[in-house]
Amino acid sequence: MNLQNRKKTLRIFKIFSAFFIALLVNLYHTQINKNKDLASLAQRNFARQTPIQPLRGCIFDRVGVPLTLNRFTFRAVYMPGASHTTALSVVRECLPSDTITPKMLRKIQKKKFVAIKNFLSTEEIACIKKLDHERCGISIERNIIRHHPQGNIITRVLGQTGCPSVEDLVDSAIMERYLQHPLTLIGQSGCERIYDNLLAGKCGERTIKIDAIGNFIEEVAITQPLNGTHLRTTINAVLQSYVEELLRTVKAAHAVVLHIQTGQILAMVSHDNRTDDLETVASNKTISGTFPPGSIFKIITALSALQNNLGGFIVNCDGSFKLGRHTLHCWQKAGHGHTNLSQALYKSCNTFFYKLALQLGAQKIIKTAHDLGLTGKTHVDLTAEVSGIMPPHNAQTLIPRQPWYPADTAILGIGQGRIALTPLQIVHTLASILRGYITPPYINYDKPPSRATPLKVTLAQRKLLQSMLFECMSNPQSTGYVASKNLKLPAIMGGKTSTAQVSKITKVIAHKDLPWELRSHSVFVGFAPQTQPLIAIIVIGEHELWGSGFAAHTALKVCHYALKLHNQKKLLHTHPIPQNLHGLSSVEYERKTEKEKAAP
Repeated sequence: MNLQNRKKTLRIFKIFSAFFIALLVNLYHTQINKNKDLASLAQRNFARQTPIQPLRGCIFDRVGVPLTLNRFTFRAVYMPGASHTTALSVVRECLPSDTITPKMLRKIQKKKFVAIKNFLSTEEIACIKKLDHERCGISIERNIIRHHPQGNIITRVLGQTGCPSVEDLVDSAIMERYLQHPLTLIGQSGCERIYDNLLAGKCGERTIKIDAIGNFIEEVAITQPLNGTHLRTTINAVLQSYVEELLRTVKAAHAVVLHIQTGQILAMVSHDNRTDDLETVASNKTISGTFPPGSIFKIITALSALQNNLGGFIVNCDGSFKLGRHTLHCWQKAGHGHTNLSQALYKSCNTFFYKLALQLGAQKIIKTAHDLGLTGKTHVDLTAEVSGIMPPHNAQTLIPRQPWYPADTAILGIGQGRIALTPLQIVHTLASILRGYITPPYINYDKPPSRATPLKVTLAQRKLLQSMLFECMSNPQSTGYVASKNLKLPAIMGGKTSTAQVSKITKVIAHKDLPWELRSHSVFVGFAPQTQPLIAIIVIGEHELWGSGFAAHTALKVCHYALKLHNQKKLLHTHPIPQNLHGLSSVEYERKTEKEKAAP
């Protein structure tokens, strides 16, 4: 019996001994091996890291005129880790009763990073600070919003900023910034989007010590943020403002001015008074809107004729042209008589180009357009560019079950039918013809494109087309001459007018009496000066009727103004941007501008 008790006691002793040894081993592992990790965790429980938002880089024109600046405001932010009841008591005392929404309340209760109120007033800031906001988990942060001193229209080009969407977070760079600062803003369109990584900068960090219940004790460390880099654009702010002023006289209009040799965008305006004053992101129709080119496409048809040895083609225009069961009309009811290529271009004779297109065939015209880059995007460094609508290389296989008829070829010659192009595509193509090679247009002055593709157009063909386009503005019988005559300005430019139809015109209702949205677009594309082309321009007035009206008049004014700036050495000159302007708020800029105006 004693032996059995002794064995039982020994067994119990071994079990307790094993348990005690295991406990000692675990204590050793915890206290010695994991000491640093656990100490770090403990330290983290009594330290809180809050991000410091960097200053976003500003956007300037080519000489340093601010186009987009930072405006500084203040916002109240709930910091995770603090007692949410204490934080809410501060909010209720200092901010309006409707500040906390149910969604915001749920986030605070879950101790998530929440922006409680933007644009704090001086009284609200004083009240929150009086209640020792750091201890209560409410942080007052400097908030940065974008401001455009030159007006809102240019935001269609420069773009806007906003909070990232779920789709945006797929980008690893945006996700990294979002994790650092959940209230970070990203570029949503235009230059702000394309050059977001350049403009954004990198968050800093502030570390504070807190007690067991999350109350602030002291500041431990601070890492300053890395501010974003400024962006210098190719835009000439003076020319941009002048173009905007001219386009504001109508409901909706769009214009682009390019430096021909480099492809720099000197001015880009997309105006629509239905959306100019809205805070939502409005589209830049110079790259995302497509319009029927109309008669300006006759430039492409004429070039195709020169390339295919049809420069001597002659047509007798009597005002209409019978094609099968259809009758195609010229805009001049009485006709233009015997007409050659040059005359047909400056008189804008539809009948001539109907017959020329049929003689060439759709495939040759489309091939010329394809070689000029009209069948794809221009690859400008802006977001949301579309490629427009052009028949494929083989027009016979355009759309299944929708065959291509001879009438399609005829109206393709005058830029109507199954074709629609962006304003930038059109002016970029004209610039490419004039300089002899294709290079993408661009807006970042310090990042010009590296590639240039030679055109399959001879120098003789380019010069001949250039002289034809000058006659389109200088010949008294031309459609563009009326602009020089009415404005009493010399015809210093070449170009082509277009009245681009958007609906069928009948004899029952006069064109000018149609509802605004059914009227034709007023379109003009051209270059200046005539001898050594410097700039290319396109103007589109939505539903503004005749191309020789609003579009041609506006383009002639812009070209005269641009050449005046060039003669004063103010069109293409540049200045480096001082990088110490990060702290220049819009308010400070406005004060600075007022002082400069007041100075003698």
